[in-house]
Amino acid sequence: MVDNTRAYSTFQRRIFLFDVDGVIVNPIAYRLGITRTLTELCKKIGLTDIPSILPTEAEVSAMESQGVHDVWDMTNIMFCDILTTIAVQSYVTQDHLPARDVSGRLAGSKVQNSDEIDEVLSLLSSVHTSTMRPDYMTLAKEMAVNDTHSHPPDIALQLFSQKLLPVNQSSYWLELLKRFLIGTRSVYSSLGTRLFQNIILGSSNFERTYELKSACEGAGLLETEDKTLISKETVDKLKELSRDAANSVGVYTARPSLPPTHAKVSSVGYSPEAEIALDNAGMRSFPLIAMGMMEWLAKEHGQRTEDLTKPNSTQAVAALINTITQGQDVLALHEAYAIDKQEKDPGTTSLSTIKEADTVIYVFEDTISGIVPLLKTTELLQSRGFNIKLEPLGIANEQSKRIALEQYCQQVFSNVNDAFASINPCQ
Repeated sequence: MVDNTRAYSTFQRRIFLFDVDGVIVNPIAYRLGITRTLTELCKKIGLTDIPSILPTEAEVSAMESQGVHDVWDMTNIMFCDILTTIAVQSYVTQDHLPARDVSGRLAGSKVQNSDEIDEVLSLLSSVHTSTMRPDYMTLAKEMAVNDTHSHPPDIALQLFSQKLLPVNQSSYWLELLKRFLIGTRSVYSSLGTRLFQNIILGSSNFERTYELKSACEGAGLLETEDKTLISKETVDKLKELSRDAANSVGVYTARPSLPPTHAKVSSVGYSPEAEIALDNAGMRSFPLIAMGMMEWLAKEHGQRTEDLTKPNSTQAVAALINTITQGQDVLALHEAYAIDKQEKDPGTTSLSTIKEADTVIYVFEDTISGIVPLLKTTELLQSRGFNIKLEPLGIANEQSKRIALEQYCQQVFSNVNDAFASINPCQ
């Protein structure tokens, strides 16, 4: 529980940071995208009773409550749980894969050659056309993000590797899992992510964004399903507040996005999903730090995107700087990297402008993955002499998410509008 005993009106600077999914928008498209993608992948491996093994809403929320907030991560992890369940079942029943060197084929293949991966997946249909239902709730508990491993697919790969140890042809299964769990933040690295993006963007947007051939035709789920949660009244109040130099409003999300506004780089491969959500909510004028920006930063430094995004603190620092500089995203990203990865003194960066001010950060989040890195950032700044506090405001209706958020938030709200109204922002 965060201890914040002073009245809100005593703060000289106020920073408002908003997550997108579950806060600004109801990500119906992403939720449907998980089950639609899993359905298509299960068809590829020849399963027949697919609806019975798909995750429920409660199971998806349980994964989110443990820090698995990214839908690409979750989709790939859940499919690999299905694959691991089949592998263990085949070991128990002594059913073997066809005697072909599929491990060697996988080792030499790339995700871009999706036809070859599809052929390898189809080999599973000769083992089982049905499988036991994975225990997604237990998996969620095992997936809890910790200080040693913060990237969920890394945790999942370690968990599944242990379960595969006694399994016949375990090297094949492990190679197959890696095709989904390594590089989940890129359609060019993970087959599950590639299929997911195809489904939610639709065929034409997918081909235009990634310059890849679409495997699924028709309109995307983002276009047909998402609903805005933040009210026009709240947005108007935020815009009014932002006109005062004492208040800064920004958006901080792991949604895919375009690269930084001020970076001279091609937008091929960058999907403007965060921008679409902000356009629909009337919030496009607010500074944004999203996954596309973090992907650009990762390329600049030869890092993995997943090692910089939520729940890592690099993105949290970048969002804070970008918000107080009113959208200087390239500067914010480089300074955040220097602070978080190279131990640069934050007092020598753009953050110096708030060092002497009595500052509060309000973060509106539906999972702990965006709160924990901001807590670490706040603690770092406090240790360097900043007068700064964090006030997390949880947004959730599902019980498992509320329980997780209550560990960090003084109050959890059913919607962002009530959360925003609770802090008397106009005082």
